[in-house]
Amino acid sequence: MYERHGMRGTRIWQIWANMKARCHIKSSSSYYNYGARGINVCDEWRNSFKSFMNWSYRNGYSDELTIERKYVNGNYEPSNCCWIPKSDQGKNKRNNHYLEINGEIKTIAQWSEETGINWDTIDMRIKHGFRKDNILGSPQKRMVTIDGVTKQLGTWAKEYNLKYYVLKNRVNKGYTGKELLLPVGEFKNAKKNTCPCS
Repeated sequence: MYERHGMRGTRIWQIWANMKARCHIKSSSSYYNYGARGINVCDEWRNSFKSFMNWSYRNGYSDELTIERKYVNGNYEPSNCCWIPKSDQGKNKRNNHYLEINGEIKTIAQWSEETGINWDTIDMRIKHGFRKDNILGSPQKRMVTIDGVTKQLGTWAKEYNLKYYVLKNRVNKGYTGKELLLPVGEFKNAKKNTCPCS
């Protein structure tokens, strides 16, 4: 059903129309970076400009702001969008990964600045599937408990003649228990006891 709202051609209407086009119209010049990557506009907004407009005004819309997705690979939907100054939009690019730790969402660069951990180190940990609670950790001092015995990661590695980085990667990928200490050849056949999900 056609909506009557008298807003066609306004800035906020144009933002809504462009958002839908880049996600759902293959002939759009921006489709490759949005719809082709699986990014969609939620049904609530896609089917109703009024719904999008009402959310926008309730969430601080002004002509000086631009819509931003909090998670760069997420959809356009109320829980993933906000209005920010135009000057800040360049911060949210695919090469500037957003990371949520303990309920706080920041870019890798921001986490790096706050923790002193090198940007490349954080990025590498993400790409290698580290669990969220390990991405900003200090692996050198990490304590690991196996069969009720707790020791530093380096101590376990030394006692079982394993390379430190090998054992560290196993822990970061969610392995637990005795399989952590298996020789490399035997480890390939071991199964994960826990999923390395967040």
